[in-house]
Amino acid sequence: MGQLDIPLNEKGLSQAKQVGKVLEDKNITKIYSSDLQRATKTAEIINTQNIPIELVTTFREHTLGRLD
Repeated sequence: MGQLDIPLNEKGLSQAKQVGKVLEDKNITKIYSSDLQRATKTAEIINTQNIPIELVTTFREHTLGRLD
């Protein structure tokens, strides 16, 4: 999706919920996320422990062109 700021789709919502269940008993102290809405929504869903979410614009996808 690159840097298009689109919402998380149904598949992404389902996957985030599954990851949240896996992480709920882990000792996580910080979550970093891209500031794009699909990434922040994922971070919110997996954040079952109400820990700080730090939005980082440099975590956005970058197009580097062909690497061959």
